[in-house]
Amino acid sequence: MPGRPPRPGQGDGLARRSRRRPSGYDIRSFEPGGEERFLEIKTTNGHARTRFWLPRTQYEVAAQNPSTYRVRRVFHFQNGAEMFDIKRPLDAGLRLIPDKYLAVPR
Repeated sequence: MPGRPPRPGQGDGLARRSRRRPSGYDIRSFEPGGEERFLEIKTTNGHARTRFWLPRTQYEVAAQNPSTYRVRRVFHFQNGAEMFDIKRPLDAGLRLIPDKYLAVPR
């Protein structure tokens, strides 16, 4: 729309880092066509299959926003970093292993 300023990250080619924590993602961005994206970046120095932590908040935001949420996996970070997007939905691209449980005395 003429005269209307672009949304953050749209038109100027810049993505915006999430300021509201915990938001469940690192970066809010937009595709060239205007589609919103929530990006969570997971980085390790190990190989592509090195395990990483996915907090409950991130899992829930991904489940609530399956068409807009992306987990971008960065590996070999200190040795020529490489990257790929985890297949969606997350349950299809990751083997999720419960690690912590909330324990409440009876």
